[in-house]
Amino acid sequence: MKIEQTYKIGYVDVDLNNTIRPRVLMKLFQDVATVHSEKVGFGYTSLKARGKAWVLYQMGIHVHRMPAVDDEIRIQSWHAKEDRLMASRDYLVTCGNGPLVSARGVWLMIDIQKNKLLRLTGENISEYYTVEPPIFDGPTFDAWNPSLMLELTHTCPIVLRPSDFDILGHVNNAVYFEYLEILIHEVLGDSVRFKSLHMQYSKEIPAGTREIQAGLQQREDRFAFKFFSGKMMHAIGDFQIA
Repeated sequence: MKIEQTYKIGYVDVDLNNTIRPRVLMKLFQDVATVHSEKVGFGYTSLKARGKAWVLYQMGIHVHRMPAVDDEIRIQSWHAKEDRLMASRDYLVTCGNGPLVSARGVWLMIDIQKNKLLRLTGENISEYYTVEPPIFDGPTFDAWNPSLMLELTHTCPIVLRPSDFDILGHVNNAVYFEYLEILIHEVLGDSVRFKSLHMQYSKEIPAGTREIQAGLQQREDRFAFKFFSGKMMHAIGDFQIA
C-alpha cells in the first residue's frame, strides 16, 4: 500500500536559493508517514494506548532537484522492508513526470514508559502496511556508517525554542534539519545546495534543554556533522553538496 499527498511549494517554504528548506521537506515526509500509519492502525493514538511509539533512527536523502516556489509536488511513501528491530520506509517526491527527491527513513518502535526498543516480531507490520518495491538505493544506505570520531573544524551553539519540542517531549526529528541549516549558514554561507544527506539520531534532546552544540568537518567530498551536549551525542551525519 502506497500513500500519496500533494503540496504546492510557497514562499514560506524556501530559502534564499528558492529551494525547499530541509526542515519543510522532513515535515512533509513526517506528515505522509503519519497519515499512512493512522490508516493501517499504527498511528500515534493507537500505539500510545498500547504504551508504544515510532521513533526515527536514520534518514537518507538523495536530491535530483530540490522543489522550488510554485512547484506542485507529489509525495509517495511506502513500507519497504523490516527486520526484528527496524522498519524502513521509502519516499519519492515528483513534480510532473520528473523525480525530484528520493529518501529512506528507518524507524524503531519503543516502549514509551521504559524508553526501550521493542522487537517488531509479532506486530505483522508488513501485513498491515504491505511491502512495496524499494526506490531508494538500499545497499548503499545500509552500508553507510557515520564516523563517531570527528575532528571538528567548526562549531556553533544552537539555541532551542519551545516550538522545537513535539508531543513526545523532545526535539522533533525535522527540527534537526533546521539546526543543520543554521550550522551550514555559519560555516559555508547561504548558497549551499544538497546532493545527498544522511542523518542518524542518537540520544534525544529532552524538553527544557536551552542550548546544544553543532559541529562540522570536511572529509574529502563530504561534510560530516554532529549535534551534541558535552559528551552526549544527539545526532550525527554527513552530506554532499551539488
